[in-house]
Amino acid sequence: MNDDIAIGIAAKLAMRSEGCRLSAYWDEFGKVWTVGWGATGADIKEGTVWSQQHADFRLLQRLAMDFARVKATWPGADRLHPKAQASLIDLAYNRGVSLTKRASDAMDRRREMRELQPAVVRRDYAGMAALHRSMKRIWEGKQMAGMLTRCEARADLCDGAATESGRA
Repeated sequence: MNDDIAIGIAAKLAMRSEGCRLSAYWDEFGKVWTVGWGATGADIKEGTVWSQQHADFRLLQRLAMDFARVKATWPGADRLHPKAQASLIDLAYNRGVSLTKRASDAMDRRREMRELQPAVVRRDYAGMAALHRSMKRIWEGKQMAGMLTRCEARADLCDGAATESGRA
């Protein structure tokens, strides 16, 4: 099933990007308690401890939920190559799926996410890759190397989808 393939690819990217900590820690950037592979939520607080098995399970569970949100946000995502799907699943896991530009956001941090919509419909993998790379502008010069690497990894997945599907 493509869903399982895409979620598996997204899990590998999230695991490389997030790292896993089995004891909850305070994330200064997100201002939230975090555990496992970057999990947050009402059930995660100071003192929370997970097993590796539970952390892995929660990641896969969350990615499956994110894939459902991807399909609702970017119509046509269900017809994409699994690597391109994985790029969107990881994007949703990392940044959410809101496409709304806030009035206070002069940089328009959601611009590329909105611009993904027609690229997804057209299965324009090169266009999707370019938009993932363009998202780096948000973190450049802010000592956020991990985010830059993650954007590039998503773009690489789309490049791979283009090559493997003959849409390069």
